[in-house]
Amino acid sequence: MRQLAFDGRFDGAYLFYTTFGYFSDEDNERVLEGVSGALRRGGRLLIDTLNPALMAFRAYVYGGGSKVWYESGGYTVLEDTTYDFNDGYLESERVFIAGGREVASRRVRVRLYMPWELKKLLNKYGLSLIKLLGNYGGEEYTVRSPRMIVVAVKER
Repeated sequence: MRQLAFDGRFDGAYLFYTTFGYFSDEDNERVLEGVSGALRRGGRLLIDTLNPALMAFRAYVYGGGSKVWYESGGYTVLEDTTYDFNDGYLESERVFIAGGREVASRRVRVRLYMPWELKKLLNKYGLSLIKLLGNYGGEEYTVRSPRMIVVAVKER
């Protein structure tokens, strides 16, 4: 993803379900540069991520983080999440429990870009923001939206 070697070959690309942001800011920019290079002029890019404004609000309300239990894939999962206002990173540790015992744990760190940050980055790589959506139903983006879905077009 950080080393795309296509030159204007695609009409569209998408980074779905918070796959954008897992690297350093520099490497995240390399992803956008590569995707932009792979798109034809007029090609569309969709970036789907967690809503950073909502994550910031939740971090404020819950004192920087939250813990939630949920069921997934036959496991009971405890997810301990924190969001750092200063660097924009969401960190999450997921503990997977089966048969009453911990069977695995995973740590995830992802950069959540505010809309204006992402717009600036898109412009830097020849992409223009054309729409922000707040969920998979196509509703308008607000600070309370669960997702931030960016639709951009390659201008140059």
